[in-house]
Amino acid sequence: MINDTLILIPINKNDLDYLYSLQCIEGIRKFALDSNTPKYDDHIKWFNDKLKSNTTEIFKIADNNITVGVVRLDLILDSAKSTAEISLTIDPKYAGQGYAKRTINKVIKVTDLDVYHAVIHENNIASQKVFAANNFSYDSMYRPNFNLYIYHKV
Repeated sequence: MINDTLILIPINKNDLDYLYSLQCIEGIRKFALDSNTPKYDDHIKWFNDKLKSNTTEIFKIADNNITVGVVRLDLILDSAKSTAEISLTIDPKYAGQGYAKRTINKVIKVTDLDVYHAVIHENNIASQKVFAANNFSYDSMYRPNFNLYIYHKV
């Protein structure tokens, strides 16, 4: 995608409610590690901790000035190579339009990391296919019902 219009915009304090509104969409957390929608006060604490963190980057995903979701990178510090876990949420209004695949591709191209991890629920076939389409490979069971997929940048 030579002329991909997708951009990654670092979040700021003004994005608190947008991120929370995504978490509150019915069914959006179905395949999350914690499937419960967080309480707003818990979200505020999580959000502020992530904003201050030196090991987390969160971006809004935008296409033609429309925000379609968010992607988060959490650095894994105990790794010999620069490694991050990638977490992706696409607003259901924009699901099925290729945004997840394009976002993963964009993140790999614009970040300076060697390895990317994706923890995916075993029943989340759509995510498995999207990450596989971006050359992530199954690695191992992460915990019950969740599998680890890994991408190595060459």
